[in-house]
Amino acid sequence: MVYLLLLGVKVNLIINQDRVADISKRTARYALVFARETSVSRSVPIPKTQHTKNHFTIQENCSIIRLSFWKRERSIKMDVNELMKSEDYTRNYDIQDISANKLMGVLAYLGILVLVPIFTARQSRFSMFHAEQGITLAIGECALSVLMTIFSFIPFGWVINIFLALIGLVFLLLAILGIINSANGQAKELPLIGKIKIVKLQ
Repeated sequence: MVYLLLLGVKVNLIINQDRVADISKRTARYALVFARETSVSRSVPIPKTQHTKNHFTIQENCSIIRLSFWKRERSIKMDVNELMKSEDYTRNYDIQDISANKLMGVLAYLGILVLVPIFTARQSRFSMFHAEQGITLAIGECALSVLMTIFSFIPFGWVINIFLALIGLVFLLLAILGIINSANGQAKELPLIGKIKIVKLQ
């Protein structure tokens, strides 16, 4: 009896083989679609357009920051170069005037002796060029001496005096450079103070 039942089921499957295969294909297709939808719902990736937009926004901000720092650095470098720039105006002065007044130009960088060329060689344009720079140095040195004297009476003022002493060393180097320029017959601006004209003598 059981044998006849199984034989009947087998015959039925053989007859409906195409229909069973079609049902199996549909079931497999539905299972595949369900699996895909489930995996997508579990992990939703960031849309490529949004990711790309955020990436470009970050790159733009970094580029703007880099450009800003570059411009600021370039501006500082230009200011420093402008201060350290030393123009040479020797060609604008008479050769005889230069050769006759080199000593007066040297005296212009020796502190109070700057008054010597101012009162004795006023007609010399070469002497007045160096006297203008020398008097700027002399005024700066006097102001520096006053400040160092004041801070010497203040507690811990010696710390500030160390810094002021370094500035005094810079003044000394500028004076030596001015003496060398005058002795060589050159009318060159000194770095840092060359464009500062406290007293105009020519």
